[in-house]
Amino acid sequence: MKTEYGLESSEEISVMADYRAYAVACIEALYGWYNTENGLWDSMGWWNAANAIEALIDHALVTGTDFSASVITNTFERNVKSKFFSNYYDDEGWWALAWIKAYDWTKDKRYLASAETIFEDLCKGWDDVCGGGLWWKKDRTY
Repeated sequence: MKTEYGLESSEEISVMADYRAYAVACIEALYGWYNTENGLWDSMGWWNAANAIEALIDHALVTGTDFSASVITNTFERNVKSKFFSNYYDDEGWWALAWIKAYDWTKDKRYLASAETIFEDLCKGWDDVCGGGLWWKKDRTY
């Protein structure tokens, strides 16, 4: 009998096991590049670290584990003084999304407050040029 994915049930179990193994390998790679001193990843830029936070949370939600909580907390605590601001509004948007997801997962109100602070800063980038929108750079040159 075929499953909803068109596979035999034993094939589906094998495929799902492969995906779980790939997910674990990805998370382990992220941990290998994580710098506990600055709370970021050595192999990526500022905004990409926000995406890594989201990947860790997604993995935790799928697996029901919480071993990423300490990394997320460390990243927050090591970088909160910057308010997760940058010279680029889109970078800040990634951080806002990451902290909303962290709040949804943990209910830690610090994460939601940080996302709100970032959003308030993002709103400063809005104007009516070209019919309205958010500038990419804070200096409003692009």
